[in-house]
Amino acid sequence: LTTIAAQVAVVVQNVRLLTSERRRASILAGIVRLGAQLASIRDVNALLATLVTEAASLADSPACTVLLHDEPHQELVVAAATGFGDEPPLGLRLPATLPLVRAALESAKPLIIPNIDRDAPELRTLLFQKGSNAFFAFPMIRSGRVLGVITLSSPSPRIPSDQEIAGSQLLAELAASALENAQIYEESQARVRGLSALTGVGEALNRALSLPETLDIILRKAMSVVGKTEGSILLRDPATNTMRIVAHVGLPADEVEA
Repeated sequence: LTTIAAQVAVVVQNVRLLTSERRRASILAGIVRLGAQLASIRDVNALLATLVTEAASLADSPACTVLLHDEPHQELVVAAATGFGDEPPLGLRLPATLPLVRAALESAKPLIIPNIDRDAPELRTLLFQKGSNAFFAFPMIRSGRVLGVITLSSPSPRIPSDQEIAGSQLLAELAASALENAQIYEESQARVRGLSALTGVGEALNRALSLPETLDIILRKAMSVVGKTEGSILLRDPATNTMRIVAHVGLPADEVEA
């Protein structure tokens, strides 16, 4: 009986190991597929929305955020989030100078907090997901720069395995590459639109017959480039040394008259 029990124990252990290996292989395959999917998306907002949704699913996390690093202002900005109901914390900013945040950015290494109340109670004031008891952040590194971080959480304290940490960090780096490419694409498209608008302005000005018509063309083209629905051009009146609206689009009548 002892021998049989030992054999059964070995079989059970082998089955557990096989199940664990299959799960790790499945997660890795999911990360690779997601990386390829992200690389094909050219719209930054769509890319980040896909990233948080799929990353939360892969990691079995109740919530996921992407915080982009605003280096000039030394802040982290919530650019995408899932798991927060009808009020995701989009646009919220965290000072990058906070000790915990600064350490994570400077080290460019995963931040693993298995038990928030025990290991980093000061994090409670920063958390968007109040039911979290474990917190993990993975830096999105590209060309030596931290573009942002992907955050995951757990409702109960837990220590992720080395494989889980490595997999999430791999995803963060794949996402950083895709994000940079999407940003470059959007910037190039904006330049193309700007050049096209300038060409249109030149052609329209050649057909303009008066100064008011010319100013109206310039204003409308400028608004189309920056994506605004209201605008005006003001010129200084040398006789009164005051500014006067000489062209306008979308402004209320009382504002124009004033």
